[in-house]
Amino acid sequence: MAASDHGSDASQPAPRRSLATAYLVWFLVGVFGGHRFYLGDGRGGRWFLIGLAVGLALPVAGLAIGLVTQTVPGVTIALVGWVAGLIVLLGVLAAAIVDAFRLPQMTRDANADAADADVARVSEPR
Repeated sequence: MAASDHGSDASQPAPRRSLATAYLVWFLVGVFGGHRFYLGDGRGGRWFLIGLAVGLALPVAGLAIGLVTQTVPGVTIALVGWVAGLIVLLGVLAAAIVDAFRLPQMTRDANADAADADVARVSEPR
């Protein structure tokens, strides 16, 4: 097979991102930032993952401290951990809901960025 059969030809445009697919990814893995990764926003997707990790780690750490110490201050720390974790998780959920309304513009931006990259790649001297 020729090199162009494998999709490595520089003249081939970058794939366009579909709004329907973006919504499907958002629905299935939106709280993990999957829609951000799909649209090429790795930084935004990583923030979703970090938020989930922190939101899940705080209650676990608080519970561990409460169970190990079995004192009133330990139980207080456990309660604070649960509340803080819940607040962080609600923030991640709110960001995912906001992104549902922003997906059309985010998809247009991702496709515009891909088109700009195509133009830059084609106009490069060989």
